[in-house]
Amino acid sequence: MHKIYKHKIVCIINNIMLIECSIYDDDMVTVQDVVKALSQCVDPELNANIVDLGLIYDIKITDGKDIKVKLTMTSPMCPVTSIILADAQLRLEALKTGGKIELELVWDPAWSPDMMSDALKYRD
Repeated sequence: MHKIYKHKIVCIINNIMLIECSIYDDDMVTVQDVVKALSQCVDPELNANIVDLGLIYDIKITDGKDIKVKLTMTSPMCPVTSIILADAQLRLEALKTGGKIELELVWDPAWSPDMMSDALKYRD
């Protein structure tokens, strides 16, 4: 197992540099990994990924492996909810974190087109 060291200069006092060092296992999943995986999950009716649609409300990662995602659909009556949830689950499982994956479907706040990314709002 490899380690990744991330350094951040906190401050310099009297020519002494205080450095904050964090150590991460390279096999720990990050929020960016989750976003990248979920960006591959497409709403088949709208032909847009669920990240750009603004359907992802929250991502929490515990112990670098357990993933919890709060998401919504464009409507409580969305006919492709089960397809999107199954696709999201499979894409997160493909990250092979060894942890548990939880998808929580929420309706508050209600989704609106304002939640879409600008790129999606103004696509041709």
